[in-house]
Amino acid sequence: MLRLLFITKDASVIDSESTSYHRITDLREKFSEIHIVLIQSVMRGGKKHPLRPFNNVWLYPTNARSLIGSVFEAYAFVKAQLLFGGNFRADVIVADDTHEAGMLGWFLSERFHRPLQLQMRSDFFTHTSDEQKKFSLFYEMSTDFLFSRVKNICVATDEERDVLVHEYDCEENTVEVLPSEHVLNFQGVHGSVCDLHERYPQFKSILLYIPQERKGEQTALVLQELSKILRGHREAGLVVLSDGPERLMLERLVISLGVQRQVAFEVRSLHTASYVRTADMLIHFSHDAEESEPLFIAGMARTPIITDAVGVGGRLFRNGESAYLCRPEDGACLTMAIDACLKKDDTLSALIERAHEIVQEYFKNDYSGYLEACAKSINTCAVLDSGLKK
Repeated sequence: MLRLLFITKDASVIDSESTSYHRITDLREKFSEIHIVLIQSVMRGGKKHPLRPFNNVWLYPTNARSLIGSVFEAYAFVKAQLLFGGNFRADVIVADDTHEAGMLGWFLSERFHRPLQLQMRSDFFTHTSDEQKKFSLFYEMSTDFLFSRVKNICVATDEERDVLVHEYDCEENTVEVLPSEHVLNFQGVHGSVCDLHERYPQFKSILLYIPQERKGEQTALVLQELSKILRGHREAGLVVLSDGPERLMLERLVISLGVQRQVAFEVRSLHTASYVRTADMLIHFSHDAEESEPLFIAGMARTPIITDAVGVGGRLFRNGESAYLCRPEDGACLTMAIDACLKKDDTLSALIERAHEIVQEYFKNDYSGYLEACAKSINTCAVLDSGLKK
């Protein structure tokens, strides 16, 4: 089995309950050794020392005053821990960004003639324009530099692959779809990029509604029913995830219903997972498997679910036992379900625990499959790289 060097800037990799930790360490049975280098620039507690969470897993956290300094320190760690008599111990290198981790991975790959794989995190594709403006020239240059040279890049979806191929001119045969983000959304404990309660402190309770795409008539009907409920819960707020031409129509509808002070709109997909995890309930009527992901995230995050009996929700959950199943036009059912979610009593606790168990069981095989696919992808990267050098 190969020896793996994984380079990341994600500080949560130190947390044994985090997704970042598990997505790397859970591969330990598929590689003889896993060495993790954490690039960070926080001066806390002086010098950092290597950690060994498992017999064949080592974690090397850096500790420098700047990110550039941390890259140099990370390189020093690698030389001290993985270079023996001129022989570099790692067989393959994986980096999870196109900036500090990616550039260090590229340098090590060239210096010690090892294959490099870039595993692109989905947050690379979900930056707003304001956030993009914060990128320095170095970030832009390093991204272009790596995408033009790395021959094995992994993304989570076909859409992300299209972005790299059409917007960054990556060769199509160098970009592989490895649905890590999709599967990992349902494993472990996740941090939240955006907390709805911090974003909307005026709302004591937050209802999150994610409309089905291309279902404008249904969405308008649901909003009419929800507006009636909001009038009876003046301290509650409704967050609707919607964008595109439909959003303007929905905003006008909310104003006409007189509940605009209790309704906010957010863009779908930017921070959807964080919104689901931090809401007090999820309202999502999903008939298509492609749109069912919020239900799975809610189940794993223990967010109460209100959905319908048609589609994935109806197949997975039982009404009143693991979720509340209502028809979108059934105002009485929606009122009952929302009231039950707002009570936050033992009945609700039992319901969300059952939903959590169901989703965990549903994704057990998917997660095992992901680990197999990830290990196969890394091994294939090493084989192809060795073939190119012959």
